[in-house]
Amino acid sequence: MKTFLMIIFSSLVIQTFGQSFTNEISKEVNNIVDSIIAFKTFTGEKIGLLHYTSPQYKNFEKFEKLASTKELSILLNHPNGIIRCYSFWAISNRDSIDIFDILKKHISDNELIKTLHFDMFGVELVSDIFINIATDDYPAKGGYKLNDYQLNILDSLLLYRQNIHTWHKNKLLERIKPNEKHYERIKEIAYKEENVDGLVALAKYQKDIDKELIKSYIFSRKNLYHTLLAIREFPDQEFYPFLIQIHDEQIQKGSIQEPILEILYQALARFPNENTLHVMNDAIKNTHFYTRKVHKKYILLAIRKYPNNKFSDLEKKIRLPKYWIKEIEINNE
Repeated sequence: MKTFLMIIFSSLVIQTFGQSFTNEISKEVNNIVDSIIAFKTFTGEKIGLLHYTSPQYKNFEKFEKLASTKELSILLNHPNGIIRCYSFWAISNRDSIDIFDILKKHISDNELIKTLHFDMFGVELVSDIFINIATDDYPAKGGYKLNDYQLNILDSLLLYRQNIHTWHKNKLLERIKPNEKHYERIKEIAYKEENVDGLVALAKYQKDIDKELIKSYIFSRKNLYHTLLAIREFPDQEFYPFLIQIHDEQIQKGSIQEPILEILYQALARFPNENTLHVMNDAIKNTHFYTRKVHKKYILLAIRKYPNNKFSDLEKKIRLPKYWIKEIEINNE
């Protein structure tokens, strides 16, 4: 019943939009809008393994050429998210327009749309695509890009504005430094929004009051990767038995979960004691031949990322292919 009502609501929105703006959008532009909607996917210029020009991108080129700035401004509020994205892209390519005010209005646009970049299908939030277009992260041709001042404001909006769920917000939480002025907001994101990147950002403050939240993730096992990241940032002795337990499980499985193993060894390296050294040595000696090199790789990465004299002899014993050593050096830059 709820789905049926949503379909009716969406139809009414589209009809209302059409009735309100038909006289302001030319027939030629409306025809291209229909073609873009019919394709059902937002793409860049090239798609497929052979990187051929996307038919949707050809639609966009016609759209960009024919639509006036006024029409694009109207279409920024179209009920279809793909049209909103292409309208913003087209406007960003018009040098006389500062797109920052437009971006701020759409930063909470949480509609998910289908995307295709080269041979990678996915779904993305409209707001994320807007941000990509406005920054150097997106391969838009030419166009206006945000300056450093605007990028700083954007970071503040991503952090403090409510109802934002973008990938860019999560990336901001990954890189943010533990500044006390942001603590309460990051705590709110971690607790109330249950954002796992917020959990890791909160762990960087290393406050005892937040240990219970990390423990709740440990007990529930609901997001092992980010739990390990949080412990890496907050290496409190209370969390150490959990790391040993996870390591034992990884050894017993025999199979490799590389993202887990990578962060697990980095978290262990934050506890440079005799037991950690024993655990790492044991992994090198007693794991299966085919998995031993992977353990060695992530142990070496960890003890070089978090160096300690306790690991000096272990580091000398590890021999790896040159290309893995190069990869470790790049990762630790």
